[in-house]
Amino acid sequence: MIRQQVQVARLIQAFKAEGHLCAAVDPLGICKNDPLRPPYHVEEVSSLRPETYGLSLQQHGNTEFWIGSELSPVLKEENYPFSTIMETLEKVYCGPIGTQFTHVVKPDCRAWLDKKVLNFQNHKPTEEEFNSMVHMIVKATAFEEFCGKRFSGAKRFSLEGGEALIPGIEAMLHRCSKHGVMAVELGMAHRGRLNVLHNVFKVPIDALLYRFQSYLPDNNEYPNNSDDVRYHLGTSTVRQFQVNGVNKKLRISLAANPSHLEAVNSVVLGKTRARQFLMRGEHVVEDDTVTNHVLETPLFGSVDYSPSDTARKLSLAVLIHGDASFFQGCVRETLGFSG
Repeated sequence: MIRQQVQVARLIQAFKAEGHLCAAVDPLGICKNDPLRPPYHVEEVSSLRPETYGLSLQQHGNTEFWIGSELSPVLKEENYPFSTIMETLEKVYCGPIGTQFTHVVKPDCRAWLDKKVLNFQNHKPTEEEFNSMVHMIVKATAFEEFCGKRFSGAKRFSLEGGEALIPGIEAMLHRCSKHGVMAVELGMAHRGRLNVLHNVFKVPIDALLYRFQSYLPDNNEYPNNSDDVRYHLGTSTVRQFQVNGVNKKLRISLAANPSHLEAVNSVVLGKTRARQFLMRGEHVVEDDTVTNHVLETPLFGSVDYSPSDTARKLSLAVLIHGDASFFQGCVRETLGFSG
């Protein structure tokens, strides 16, 4: 029995480490008949098969094993039948969202991520939240469909297939307001930028569609080639989010992108650091030309340019890029700043 208890513990850790390989991320079944492409089936990954550990649902399905708090709060008791444990493992770690976190070096960070994955299972959106998400996805889809039909030959880097980005950003911004963040600096790829500008930053649609008009021929007196392309555009605005019945203001800014879009990473980090330094009390400094806050910094041999711990929590940098971008050098260097 002790040996079987140890094997159950090993099986739980295996699901946490490799369960994402079997995540149900292919709802259309496109990869179903391709054995070389994920998602795989549990029986195809040996480390996730109970038989690998000398266990089976037929023989040990009703046998109770001690799991402690490994699967809390989904399984709140310490002892559960093996069938319930397997069902929970497949639901949490092989569900519609795949999570890969066991490679994280710091134990406290790894445990935090694991708890977030488990807590998510108990989160059920309200009818109002669900309707709001559907509304945002429909608006994002309609925007792309219109642009595709009206400007079929124009380069626009469509968000089609990733419309869930819009409610995702909205949820993040609302949570930022809830936790006291006052400014968000955003950097993102070309793909989906126009959709984000309209549906998140509330840029009027006519201002975006104007960018699709053909450029006028250059004139020596009025050259047009100084204008930037539409999928490089940036903007800033102030949004209001209701938190506990109170409207809270949140300043959000989207950095303009260069053609080599990953170069925006360090720019966003620099803007965030500057905003953290310039924040004083409950106000976001928009114009620092009148008051020189550097001169107001107490001098102890030299000027202290480090933002306070409070100011660090008032401004947030968000970088959104495709998974392929992680292999670029500047991305690795940016991630290195996180410690």
